Amino acid sequence: MRRSTVSTLTAAFLLALAGGSRGNGDTGSTDIPPLDTDTGQPPRYGVLIYTGHGGVGSEGLEGSMAHQESSAWLEGAGLTVSHTSTWPASFDSYRMVILAAPGTYDGSAEFVPEERAELLGVMNAGGTVVVEAEPGSLLNDDVLNALVWDLGGSMYTTGEALDGPAAPWGEHELTANVTSVGLDLSTEVERGDETCVLEADDQCVAVAAGAGAGWLVLIGDGNLLSDVSRWSDGGHDNARFLSNLAQLY
Repeated sequence: MRRSTVSTLTAAFLLALAGGSRGNGDTGSTDIPPLDTDTGQPPRYGVLIYTGHGGVGSEGLEGSMAHQESSAWLEGAGLTVSHTSTWPASFDSYRMVILAAPGTYDGSAEFVPEERAELLGVMNAGGTVVVEAEPGSLLNDDVLNALVWDLGGSMYTTGEALDGPAAPWGEHELTANVTSVGLDLSTEVERGDETCVLEADDQCVAVAAGAGAGWLVLIGDGNLLSDVSRWSDGGHDNARFLSNLAQLY
């Protein structure tokens, strides 16, 4: 990506975060690293929040997980957000795809091979695919786990409910400058051969796997990314975690 574009995106993202708060009371902290780097890949400015395949739409789930705030924050960073239940005709513009808990409302809504191939294409181009989950009583884990495995990950959800907040498991790009992450209720995520990045009650709630030139991330609670200002008001670093996700490309 051109350096002038990087500077513009970074400044916009810092402005969007200026009203946020860090854990430990560091209100309005703006020590965010650049949103993007010169990767040699064609620039991608798009983020897809996909709610089809039985996923959670803009109406939210039990009053939450509507992704309106995460969309606004990402747009404040200079990215273009598409929040839709319609499968795109092309994925060429997307740096990140967020799948909003597929299988929640339709336990038979499996991804066909052509769809899985397009998600793999995003990661092979250096992008990130984020799969959001929910506790087992709310979601068909079979649909979600089959997708994760088909995309090359070995992690999976167990359905066991865990309460937050979450904390970094260890050092990782996703947890840079992250101390505490708010959760409503998360499913446990078994990491398989992958890297646990967030834990609650000594159990993983977010796992990341290198996939192609990019990343596959499985998150046990869709509210982690959705309700940004609520978590910031509570002193958590969900906004910073979201910014770290956006700059993995």
